[in-house]
Amino acid sequence: MALSDKKKVQTMVNIAAEQIVIIRAAIDSLKDTRTLFLSSCPSLSGTCISGSLASINSALNILDTVVNSGSTGTTWNNIEGCHVPSHNNQAL
Repeated sequence: MALSDKKKVQTMVNIAAEQIVIIRAAIDSLKDTRTLFLSSCPSLSGTCISGSLASINSALNILDTVVNSGSTGTTWNNIEGCHVPSHNNQAL
């Protein structure tokens, strides 16, 4: 028996929602680590990120904005809101 399109859609939504949670947690962890790093004021001289701190900060800010704000943030919030924990994610 063929699986319904609704089940296929729910599988996609659930897997996307689960990954969105992981991505957002990773960004939060990066931001927390950045705060601790910057407050410790280490010397970057001779390290692999020497001269790159501004670029790293900018990249993290861009990621945070894309994931949590604007139309993408709204879309991701909507996907998370449609997650159905009881769905078994086996329709695809």
